[in-house]
Amino acid sequence: MILQGAQSERERLREEASLASQIYSQMAQQRELTRAKIQEEKPVYAVVQPAVLPQNPVNSRAKRVLMWGFIGGFLALLWYGFAADFLKKMVYDVEEKMQEEE
Repeated sequence: MILQGAQSERERLREEASLASQIYSQMAQQRELTRAKIQEEKPVYAVVQPAVLPQNPVNSRAKRVLMWGFIGGFLALLWYGFAADFLKKMVYDVEEKMQEEE
């Protein structure tokens, strides 16, 4: 009885494998037919346009680099002019409070 169950399972698996193989071969055949149809519709050659110079400049990376450079320089000047004095004043105030507490 166990042997019969194993044989029926083997037969079922063989049929599934056979069916999957048939489906695969049909799909491969359809793919080849579609590829041939596309090859018929697609021209073998292409018309190439002659090279021309652009009328307007393309977005330049140099412009962005210069812009961010100026912005960074401006922020650095602000930091040097205002924030450095502010930090010195804060340090001075903290030192004064520490001296008063002593």
